[in-house]
Amino acid sequence: MRSHLIPLCALLLPLNAFGAPAAESTLLEPEVVRSKIGDALATAAVDTDKAITDLRALLERTKDQELLANAHYNIGVLLQTNEEYSLAADSFRLADLSSTSRAIRREARDALGGVYYTQAKPAAGEQPTIEGISEQVSFLLKAADAYRSVLDLDPSDSEAAADTERVRREIQKLRDLKEQLEKRKEEMEKLRDQLKDQAEQQQQEADQSKSGEQSQEQQKKDQQELSEQTEQASEQLEQSNPSSSASEDLEEARQAQQRAEEAMERGDQEEAARQQQQAADKLKDAAEKIEQEAQQTQGQSESKSSEQNEKTSEQQSEEGEQDNAEPSEDEIDQLAKDLLDKERREREQRTYRAKGRPIRVEKDW
Repeated sequence: MRSHLIPLCALLLPLNAFGAPAAESTLLEPEVVRSKIGDALATAAVDTDKAITDLRALLERTKDQELLANAHYNIGVLLQTNEEYSLAADSFRLADLSSTSRAIRREARDALGGVYYTQAKPAAGEQPTIEGISEQVSFLLKAADAYRSVLDLDPSDSEAAADTERVRREIQKLRDLKEQLEKRKEEMEKLRDQLKDQAEQQQQEADQSKSGEQSQEQQKKDQQELSEQTEQASEQLEQSNPSSSASEDLEEARQAQQRAEEAMERGDQEEAARQQQQAADKLKDAAEKIEQEAQQTQGQSESKSSEQNEKTSEQQSEEGEQDNAEPSEDEIDQLAKDLLDKERREREQRTYRAKGRPIRVEKDW
């Protein structure tokens, strides 16, 4: 990705159309607009928000296609610097759709791929989850499609080809990781259900020990079987999730079961019942912790929206490869109007945005 502010002396490229025409009385001469764009780019070094506002205002003050193309692209770069990625993508997309120049379209498509690639990156220290990976893949599919579309303009563009291949490899790695997490989650849910059943059985054994309804021999046999099941569950957990916080609970449950068996050997039914109750409680605790860890592996919620987004992005990518028809001028006009309205609403509604360091926009991979 090679996004950068376009100076007035270069890449002032024509567009077919941009939104609803401005009223004749509000139009500025091209020289005036060119000067104001220069002022806005100079302002961007110290105040990107003001620069964006000034550039947006100019979109309604000129019909000059070259100046409009320049303004839209630079708005996208500044929005990306402000980490307003959705709006930046809209601006780059509009610059691409409206321009007749291969140069600006190449830059816009490359920048669009960079925006999606940046959005696909998880936050520092964030643990991978099924939903998180689905969201990453969704953005990477869009990035791959944007980079691939550069090849529609120039099939010999080696940088675009390398970008596309690199992103597709990352997608495959993430899908492999997602498959591993889904397998782990399935194993954890199976173990959770198993422990819930064992906890219920252990509770029944504790109740029977208190009431004396069952023979001591049968009690010993049943308790031994439960102890063996707990040992097996502990081994399963070690294999599927060695760092699970439930391991300690299972160990305490196993120790309580062992003490219950020893009490039965001594004929101390009261102590046996107490230890069995403790084992039942610890088995319940382990099941609850495993449930929480399974949910964390899934993500913040059980929603399948991220997976749906991934499927939708993949479908759109496939459709994009099959249909590269250029939009009509009316479609471009409406898209421009919709995107400008969206940008205006979102920026007006935002009451606070934490300032961050500008992102790197030069390609480093």
